[in-house]
Amino acid sequence: MDISVMALDVDGTLRNPLIVALVLLYAAALAALTAASVVSWFRGGRSRFVSAVIVVSLALACFFNVAVVRAIAAAIIASSSRAAGHVGVGFFGSHPAWLAPALGLAAGLLVSFRIHRVKAAVV
Repeated sequence: MDISVMALDVDGTLRNPLIVALVLLYAAALAALTAASVVSWFRGGRSRFVSAVIVVSLALACFFNVAVVRAIAAAIIASSSRAAGHVGVGFFGSHPAWLAPALGLAAGLLVSFRIHRVKAAVV
């Protein structure tokens, strides 16, 4: 049985298009969490507990964003190689840790306040 292990070192900065795409996808997920949290908070009642849970998960997502982006990129790269089960992926360099949370929080707040303003205008 021939087991060959392959180690890949991949650029983890924003010069890598895969990292750019994953940062933008992660920012979109954070934007959805932010919008859900703010809309839930405006509704009040039991929704405030839901909003608190979403805020905690949002904080954890912001804290672990570099690790999550790297893990997803490593899984994509490893699954696309010919020796799918025997690939070690390492990263040199990193994208800015603040980028995905900043984009996600800003987009989520814009969307949620727009939704709240539209609902307030209808009522």
